[in-house]
Amino acid sequence: MMANGFTVDSDGLCALASQLREGASALDDAANPVPPAPNAGSSSAKAGETLALIVQATAGLIAGVEDIASKIHLSDGSYGATDNQADVDLRRAGGG
Repeated sequence: MMANGFTVDSDGLCALASQLREGASALDDAANPVPPAPNAGSSSAKAGETLALIVQATAGLIAGVEDIASKIHLSDGSYGATDNQADVDLRRAGGG
């Protein structure tokens, strides 16, 4: 951290977003295709309901991780835009 400001590790943010996307993709690959309904005798209905809940939770997890990765990517762009605007403002203020 600078004495009177902040720094951002843009490469680190991009790497983090990439890792999250890769993890979401790997989870999606593992969850597809959806497994068939289990044959568990008299418990088949309950086992199927449980499996459906797991599939639903996995889809929600994947969507959440992808959303976080997108927000990290967008924040990196915001930091860059802020830094560029500060540079312009400083040059104007300094007459350069």
